[in-house]
Amino acid sequence: MAGSTPSSPSPMALFRFSVVSLMLSWLLRGEVRARAVEAVAAQEHATPWGEVRRVSPRTVYRWLAAYEQHGLDGLEPATRPRTDSSVVLPDAFVSFLRSEKKADPRASSPELIRRARERRILSPQTQVDRTTVWRACRRMDLPTRRRPHKREADTRRFAFPHRMMMVLADGKQFRAGAARLKRVALVFLDDCTRYVRLSNTFHRKTPDKRVRRETGVGDPSIHEKKAMDGRRRCGFMDGRSQCGASRVHPSPVT
Repeated sequence: MAGSTPSSPSPMALFRFSVVSLMLSWLLRGEVRARAVEAVAAQEHATPWGEVRRVSPRTVYRWLAAYEQHGLDGLEPATRPRTDSSVVLPDAFVSFLRSEKKADPRASSPELIRRARERRILSPQTQVDRTTVWRACRRMDLPTRRRPHKREADTRRFAFPHRMMMVLADGKQFRAGAARLKRVALVFLDDCTRYVRLSNTFHRKTPDKRVRRETGVGDPSIHEKKAMDGRRRCGFMDGRSQCGASRVHPSPVT
């Protein structure tokens, strides 16, 4: 067993050496190599990262052969060339990824490959794996999610420039009176000025027509757009728009 000893071996090399040294101890006791490999592979080994794992017999044979040929240097992990993009993808396709992701951040890897073939950047004979494209985008710090993260989403209010272009409605359910009947208080806010346009209280079983008549909901001459805040659940909203205005309705009351 020959080989040089590095001045500062890596944690992975030390872990591999611990497995090899256990294997050598079995051989020095006169055990057959095949049985010694099986015994070492059946044991659990502690890693420098605080984990416990097992090593396959094939891996034990490979580490032992590397140690016998190169010593502790043979147990060092193989170094791979690092790149900021990709070493297997064509340069023209890498440049296409940068420009296309800038124009369309939500384009998926298969869609980017299809667009590159249509524009003759990739030939039909060139085989490109979608995983390789995804990894190249990650290395170049390009967006890889079709849907933005919750921290990347726009949570600002609608901010319409003029008053009464959008009215935000919010509701609160409560009980009142001697009979403790269910009530719902509806508040309508103007999105532009943030002023309260209307506030009214209704019985929980008030017909929808009366609520729309008294609050103006459903009148296209009053509101161009209406939206319901999903943080409150208002039972009178059935999800149907009679005036053609866009609404975002909350879930029904359960």
